[in-house]
Amino acid sequence: MLRHALYSQSFRVLEPFFKKAGFSYAPLGYHFRKNEDWGWQIISLSLVQHEKQSYIDCRFGLRLNIVEQLVEPYARSLGENLANENSYECSLLNFKKEDQGHFLLSQAGDLDRLAAHIKDFFRREGFGLLSRWQKLPELHQWIGKNEMHPNPNKSLNYLHYFRALAIASLIQAPDWEHKQRLYGRLLLDSKCPLLIQDKYQEFSRQLATTALN
Repeated sequence: MLRHALYSQSFRVLEPFFKKAGFSYAPLGYHFRKNEDWGWQIISLSLVQHEKQSYIDCRFGLRLNIVEQLVEPYARSLGENLANENSYECSLLNFKKEDQGHFLLSQAGDLDRLAAHIKDFFRREGFGLLSRWQKLPELHQWIGKNEMHPNPNKSLNYLHYFRALAIASLIQAPDWEHKQRLYGRLLLDSKCPLLIQDKYQEFSRQLATTALN
């Protein structure tokens, strides 16, 4: 169908722009990625359907190996593999309540407009945010001030709260106990399985008894 063809073309249209910023296109993963010693920065595009309209959801974020190393043993005990997972990501569609019309994809003319909007965002602040987030205190502060919008296409959304607590631990945040209770409550509200809630409490105890806090 036309929208799927346009979705595929969106990567080719955006590839030169992101390549100049050091990102490589990974067609099997539907994303652009910039590898770093500490992990990577990532920008992904997905096609979403809402009320008979098609939109491009552009998500951007990063992987911090130091965070994943803390979370990985607990994820592994739940049967999860974090080798290709991100530590934090944000949807541009939800960012600052962006106008969804910018991301509408229904005809060929939409592609240039959408690509221009994405490029403009990353020039203005997107690349700057990715640089800020690689600093743990900045990322902790950002998570504390903004709603968490886990990726609806991933089954590992509950690990978002594990990661947020790990970040608070790594910077020895003075509000660690408050964050521990907050993320635990959000996890409970998400109605995730009891086993995951138990693992979160086990993870919390481990962090609380190590030199991280």
